[in-house]
Amino acid sequence: MSGRLILALDGSTGACSVALLELRVGPDAEAREPLVCGVRMVHDGRAHARLLLRMADEVLEERGAAPSDLAAVVVGTGPGTFTGVRVTVAAARAMALALGIPVVGESTLSALAAMAAAQAGVASGAGSGGAEGASTIVPLIDARRGQVFYAVYRRAETPEEPVWTRVGDFGVCAPGGLTVQLTGAVGAGTCDAGHMRVIGETSVLASLPAFGECLVAADAAAEWLVLGQARLEEPAGVLGGRGLLPWLRAAVGSVRPWTSAGVAAGAPGTPESVVPIYVRAPDADLHITKMRDPWGA
Repeated sequence: MSGRLILALDGSTGACSVALLELRVGPDAEAREPLVCGVRMVHDGRAHARLLLRMADEVLEERGAAPSDLAAVVVGTGPGTFTGVRVTVAAARAMALALGIPVVGESTLSALAAMAAAQAGVASGAGSGGAEGASTIVPLIDARRGQVFYAVYRRAETPEEPVWTRVGDFGVCAPGGLTVQLTGAVGAGTCDAGHMRVIGETSVLASLPAFGECLVAADAAAEWLVLGQARLEEPAGVLGGRGLLPWLRAAVGSVRPWTSAGVAAGAPGTPESVVPIYVRAPDADLHITKMRDPWGA
């Protein structure tokens, strides 16, 4: 069994993160998660543009590899900070274009959900931490302006292992309104530690004291854009969740590897297919509107 190197990048939050993974391919690979070869994370929301590519070089050097050894790039597309998302997506698209390899965008919220779902998969019924025993995972990201971005994943049992299905679109609300949003999505009586895990950065969770033992502190780490995704079910038309690893294995395998030749712009794997997720209008758009009409609402 052989492997292909995948570079994962995320800069949607205050943590700028890079991971190098070996995606195993071949007849025995389907049931196995990728191997993590190296990770880097820096907590500096203003340093993404300066540090991102340097950290990518470091994990490659640690492996004894070069950029030309990469088979694909996976990038966090947000939602999150406008500048961080744009810088990271632009870097991933440029890298894929220069190397002639596929690039896939994954929501940073799905990375947090995958982390919690993976904990549930290895510790089901343990009763504390992660998502074990809970029926709902809610990943959160700081949206600034006194709001949070969120997603909702519901647990469904399968013969193999639990699968967490995303319910509805990504949302944004004030922390105080999160209970109302979640009740509308999954029903009343589910916002307690026995039914729900709310996962996100410590600074975000500090605004949600009412959720108590539901809270799980975690940074959005780039490796979870790939790891744990097999436990998630994303909506139709989204290249992610359980569909990600099969697509990557087919794209970078040795039989018929992905190539940009003849692939239409916007097709899966092309740089044009990777676009930031904003959920609401970026701050820059609001500033421009305000300058045009300073007395407007």
